[in-house]
Amino acid sequence: MLALATLAAWFFWFTRVPISVHAVTEDARIEVDQRSYAIDSPVAGRIVRADVVLGREVQAGDSLVTIDSELERRQLEELGARLVAMEPQLAAATREIAAQQQALSDQERATLASLDQGRASLDQAELASVQAKEEARRAHVLFDAGSIPELEAMRLLSEAQQKGAGAKVRELDLETIKREQAARGSQGIARIEDLRRTVAELDGTRITTNAAIRVLEERIDRGTVHSPVSGRIGEIAPINVGAYVQPGARLLSVVPDGTMKAVAELVPADALGRVRPGQHARLRLTGFPWMQYGTIPATVSRVGGEVREGKVRVELSVFLPPDSPIPIQHGLPATCEIDVEEVTPLHLVMRTVGATLGSRVRREGAP
Repeated sequence: MLALATLAAWFFWFTRVPISVHAVTEDARIEVDQRSYAIDSPVAGRIVRADVVLGREVQAGDSLVTIDSELERRQLEELGARLVAMEPQLAAATREIAAQQQALSDQERATLASLDQGRASLDQAELASVQAKEEARRAHVLFDAGSIPELEAMRLLSEAQQKGAGAKVRELDLETIKREQAARGSQGIARIEDLRRTVAELDGTRITTNAAIRVLEERIDRGTVHSPVSGRIGEIAPINVGAYVQPGARLLSVVPDGTMKAVAELVPADALGRVRPGQHARLRLTGFPWMQYGTIPATVSRVGGEVREGKVRVELSVFLPPDSPIPIQHGLPATCEIDVEEVTPLHLVMRTVGATLGSRVRREGAP
């Protein structure tokens, strides 16, 4: 009867009691729920400073690596000296333009005064010439009437001719003043235009020099590698002070601060169609015996729909107890067990037998 009771209990368990079926993988790890930031060399050069230590906490904007930019710095100093030398030249040319304009204005005022004086002299000479001509005409009438001698008439005619010639001289002097002023004005305007051209060239050179300085400053700044986010240094390339790096060479990576999650890589037969979001799981961290440290509970949050490199990616939310002695951090390897279903032992045996027979039939039917 004891044997019958034992057999009945076993049969009940075998056919009625469900047991958990797990999808197990040793290819699991702890990650931050944000992607790490890979930092590459922005320029080619020699490393002169590398303030990087694996696991070191960094803040966004911290300077991590400095790449030599001595050539750019020398070019920057040369352009800066050239820019400083341009300022006195620009100031001198600007002052000379102002002086030339003032000289032209003074010359114009002096010429206007000379012209006024010349016109007054010309008016006086013309008036005297008209009066002399009138006196000579009257003397000629009196001479014809016999009232005055011929010598007196000739003298008055000579004076009239001299005063007419004097008026012509005053008129020629006035024209000479106008021509001289026009010539001096043209020379002064030409000089001012030359100076303005020089100022424009210097100003253009200053603008291009400032642009080149900004480009060099940007290159120098690019030679200093800063942390893009706050977090920890998670990976360091074999870089040493004095080593030469090419642009785009991997220097290090920064793992940002965030919530921890687990990532498991499962074979497609265990994952596709069986692992679904919401299923419970357990993590056993490598290096932390689970009999001493226990396991970490987790829940499936996402399941990849594509097979990459023969594995399916499964992401899990981690629930670490506050009093857990495990120093959980990014990159810790682990073994993951996911509860995929609950079936009876009879169902498992039948599934195994069916899979075995199916594979045998396929082998025997193969050509």
